[in-house]
Amino acid sequence: MSSPCTRFNVRIGNGINSLMKQLISTKLFNTIIAIMAVSVLLAFLWSYSETGSPPKLLSTQTSNINPRYYLFNAKSTHFDESGALSMTMKSDAVQHNPKDDSSILKQPRIALYRDGVLDWTVRSVSGVADQNAQRIDLQQRVIIASGDNQTVLRTPFLALYPDEERAETDKPVTMQSPTGFTRSIGLIANMKTKHVQLLDQVRGQYNAVP
Repeated sequence: MSSPCTRFNVRIGNGINSLMKQLISTKLFNTIIAIMAVSVLLAFLWSYSETGSPPKLLSTQTSNINPRYYLFNAKSTHFDESGALSMTMKSDAVQHNPKDDSSILKQPRIALYRDGVLDWTVRSVSGVADQNAQRIDLQQRVIIASGDNQTVLRTPFLALYPDEERAETDKPVTMQSPTGFTRSIGLIANMKTKHVQLLDQVRGQYNAVP
């Protein structure tokens, strides 16, 4: 159904015609500005809903830092004491922070291995790794999946300790499996035993196995 409208049939002289053109141009400009403002607001609200808090920009963390180096499409590979592959970490960009020798990561993707076999994958929008990647703080839309993709966890923040094969958060968490899902506030995960401890406000829904 078309919206109602009003039509005007009038004769406009040259002077009035020019004035009308200016008014239309001004109205069009104001409309464009309004659309841009709404777009920025919607982008902010979308980020807010994804993280559960106002978005934290990496630039606010590094505004007073002179990075020692930048890396693009970076990849690091780690091995255990026996020489078996234990972890790979990829990132679209890495910015070094000389103040604490940490690294700021953009779109980090981490794969954890056991005896050379893929055990877990972790990815997020951003992250910060300490000097030896003993602790990696992952932020914004963090997704943790078991190697067989049977268990998937989602949270806005995760502290990962690769050497200890441990991960934890105090933020909201959703854990999904083929039989249902569980939500909680906070978790402590043993990556080695695949034991996940949900800390608070635990609730979920599971389908009966036939």
